[in-house]
Amino acid sequence: MHDNEMSEYLARIAHDIRSPITSIGGFAELLEQSLAEGDERLTYVRAIQRAAQRLRSLADRIAGDAEASEGQP
Repeated sequence: MHDNEMSEYLARIAHDIRSPITSIGGFAELLEQSLAEGDERLTYVRAIQRAAQRLRSLADRIAGDAEASEGQP
């Protein structure tokens, strides 16, 4: 696989990861808003939000790496 092909592949992976992660994070936020402080389930919802944020960061790094390698000969 050539560098440009790899860059495009990584960019597609990053995009495909972001889409469901955005949905998961959004639904977790809605759940959080519906729960009262002190509710044990908040712990789980917040864990989901943290995991979604880590995956978003990973997708951003993948996309950044793909962009950076596109400009290299």
